[in-house]
Amino acid sequence: MAAVKLYLDEDVRPLLAEILQDRGYDVASASISRRRGLTDEEQLQVAIKERRALVSHNIRDFAQLHARFSDQHFGILLSN
Repeated sequence: MAAVKLYLDEDVRPLLAEILQDRGYDVASASISRRRGLTDEEQLQVAIKERRALVSHNIRDFAQLHARFSDQHFGILLSN
């Protein structure tokens, strides 16, 4: 089974990416990779391109995007 790769959008603090990376997880962050300011759809497209599950606190918008991209994305993890 392949390990889960994560992409944290700009709503998630970069510190979480650093902590997860230190624990051996494959994590990319919009803030660390200078992708701040992209739309939610563009953030999801980045995650899809990189074959990563997207992590966000933006529940309302990504719930809608899930419906549009459900057959393309590699997971959307939402937390408040």
